[in-house]
Amino acid sequence: MTVDVNKKAADFAAGMNKRYAAARVKCVAACKASDEKKKKANAEGEKRGMCMKDGGPIPKTKPEDRVVKLNFVVATSKVTKKRTGKEQAKSVLSGKSWTCASNHMADKARHVNISSEIPKKGDKGGFDKKSYQDKPKSCFGDGPEFVWKWETFKSEWAAEMKKQGFKNYKGKDGYGEGDAYHLELPDSRPKRSDAEVIACMVEYATQTRVNGKKKNDKFEKSWAKDLKKHIEAAEKKADPKKEGPR
Repeated sequence: MTVDVNKKAADFAAGMNKRYAAARVKCVAACKASDEKKKKANAEGEKRGMCMKDGGPIPKTKPEDRVVKLNFVVATSKVTKKRTGKEQAKSVLSGKSWTCASNHMADKARHVNISSEIPKKGDKGGFDKKSYQDKPKSCFGDGPEFVWKWETFKSEWAAEMKKQGFKNYKGKDGYGEGDAYHLELPDSRPKRSDAEVIACMVEYATQTRVNGKKKNDKFEKSWAKDLKKHIEAAEKKADPKKEGPR
């Protein structure tokens, strides 16, 4: 049975939105309860002519407007879907990837991004809207405006991954630091002998040895054995007088 990665990714995003929405309702309720507690303490303090321990300033904005809003969405950009060997080489050259055997090339990986709305500072209310959150850690914390702590978020993400049958970019369970939004189906990575994987290596070698593009040292170290002949061919092309490896 063929697994539909698009449906899996959509189900993952829906699952994360459901988890977050339920937790946010509780967070907003907690803010509301805190406001009420302060309100009662302040009223009691006025009667007694003294400051009460549980009293204090009450935010002017509503609890609903003080809690971070998040939306988990499946990325729609072309690069997050199926890639050719040459397209994968671009990711390697840009330093965003360290492999020529990405699950994206087998059309078995997707990215689920975080879109955030962070409450504005001050008493005017409203949110600073962002269509894409490139720093997910800023969306989580210990303050009353945060629904989850960082570790809680990672735990929820890992639980939804397990439910939907996804692995991280390393092919393992759990939130993957380094390429956090990447989700892939297990055992779907193309072999290094695959035609598109070879095309990726040839393109990388050509761009770095012939066209002067910056090398990806991390990639070259881990792929040294497979890359060797392609790099040697590219170096010979760049300098026909050169024989053998440098």
